[in-house]
Amino acid sequence: MSKGLGKIERELLSILQQSPRGVATRSLAALVANPDGPTPRGCWPLTAAQYASVRRALLSLCKKRLAFRLHRLRSGEEQWAARDGALAYAKRLRTAFGDSAFDTPDLHALLVLMFDCDKPPGAAV
Repeated sequence: MSKGLGKIERELLSILQQSPRGVATRSLAALVANPDGPTPRGCWPLTAAQYASVRRALLSLCKKRLAFRLHRLRSGEEQWAARDGALAYAKRLRTAFGDSAFDTPDLHALLVLMFDCDKPPGAAV
C-alpha cells in the first residue's frame, strides 16, 4: 500500500502548481534544496545528491501523472509542469503544430491527458 507523496514530491508539486509555464529541473532542485533562498552572496548551493533526489521525485510524479516533462531546453535540462500547466502547453502545441507534434512518449502523455484516451486521434487501434 502506498504511503502517498514524499516530502520532496509534495514540495515539487507545490512549486509546479504555482508556475503554470513550467520550471527547469535545476531550478526546481535549487528551490527544494534551499527553501530560504540563495546565500548572502547570491548562490544557490546544490549537491549532486540533492539534484538526483529531485530527478527521482520528478520521475515518480511523472509516473503518477501529476507532473509532466514538457521539453528539453537548449542547455539539455528538462522543463516540467503540473497537470494544468501541461494541459495548457499541450493545447498551445496542438494549435501551433497539430497532432503530429506529439511524436515523443512525453508529448504523447500530454495528448492522452488532453483527450483522456489511450491513443491520439486517428491512431491505429
